[in-house]
Amino acid sequence: MSRDSYADVVERLFQEFEWAIPLPVIARIARDCSHEGSGSPPADESDLLERARSLLLAMTPPRPEH
Repeated sequence: MSRDSYADVVERLFQEFEWAIPLPVIARIARDCSHEGSGSPPADESDLLERARSLLLAMTPPRPEH
């Protein structure tokens, strides 16, 4: 995965979860997900996005209603 793709994934996840999870945590989770399958072909952007989103959803409390 290219650096730009990784940055795009982090940016998209941050836009979705910034209300609950700090950027460094989002970046770490995305990085960890990108290295998960180091013995297999590199994950594409959509795979990384979905893996990271699943982990972030699991650690995010319900969003408060306004």
